[in-house]
Amino acid sequence: MKDFVAWKSLAKVYEKLSRWQDALNASMNALRAANRNPDTQEACYIGLLFIKVGNRVQAQKWLEAALPKTSDDNLEIKKAVLLGLVDVYLADKNTAKLNDAVNQLDGIDPEIINTLHPQLQAQLKEFRTKLEEARLALQKQQEEKAAAEKKAKEDAEKLAAEQKALEEKKKELMAQSEAEDRAKASTPAAQEGAKNQTAAQAQADESSAAYVKKSGEDLEGGDAKSAERNAHKAVAKDSNSFDAWQALAKAYEAQEKKSEAYFASREALRRDPKNVDAALYNLKCAAKVLTVEKLLDALYEAHSSFPTNNEIILGIARAYSALGSRNNAAYFYRQFLSSAPQNHPQRIDAQRELDYLTAGQ
Repeated sequence: MKDFVAWKSLAKVYEKLSRWQDALNASMNALRAANRNPDTQEACYIGLLFIKVGNRVQAQKWLEAALPKTSDDNLEIKKAVLLGLVDVYLADKNTAKLNDAVNQLDGIDPEIINTLHPQLQAQLKEFRTKLEEARLALQKQQEEKAAAEKKAKEDAEKLAAEQKALEEKKKELMAQSEAEDRAKASTPAAQEGAKNQTAAQAQADESSAAYVKKSGEDLEGGDAKSAERNAHKAVAKDSNSFDAWQALAKAYEAQEKKSEAYFASREALRRDPKNVDAALYNLKCAAKVLTVEKLLDALYEAHSSFPTNNEIILGIARAYSALGSRNNAAYFYRQFLSSAPQNHPQRIDAQRELDYLTAGQ
């Protein structure tokens, strides 16, 4: 204990002589002689000596360790610790920690910072403003992300429900068609006709292509419901047939069944992904049921397969315009106008839309 008191007294002597390194060494020897951890006052003293010798890393370590252990009743030590940390954070340009230390000091001595660092409060005010702006921007970003994820989930659930309804409708219509076929086959005239039908003709009537042809004839005759039934039969005969799914999509479209038409056109495109006409028809159906954001995704997917197609490029431009993304919209409008032939039927409208979009810029 005598060694502890002696070293501690020596440290004070060195401090008065501004011999900071010697004072620090004596303080550390005092702790070793006491064979214990420092109390908050001792930790504060050593941390401040580390500042004096230019070792900010150790100063920060000692002062930050002392701060949470310093009682709120011991305000003078707490103020000394915080002032030491302010010096460290200022030197290291650690604005976030500096702001926290100053806030704590304001609760102890509101004038001390203005006295020691007259410009600091103004600098921290600007930092706090930017910090709040960043917090609000992050909050907005998180809210938008959550809203987008919620919408995407709702869209996926809606599409799944519509797909399920489409499959159920398909089964219902197939059952109805089979029942009608059985009823027709049971009549004497049908039975007599069946006897005279050649085997080749019977096979043709049962083929997917034959039902596709019937569906097309029904559409031309204005009977969209019959066209739908025959298209369903075509799909049932050959679910991998592009023509069958395309016929079904057109039958749905003729009846304003927009979601069903979109799903069927998408199935058709899946079976012939290099068919640009199928891609354009799918986008036409998609535009009637998808949000603009989802439609833009579909347009980009088509653009990756057909990068020079003018209709797809124009579609992207118009989608961006609808979303208020003027620069992106203008870029794709210009790309369309530079590549589309002069007699393209959409050229005049596209130029007018671009002029409106860039007016005043």
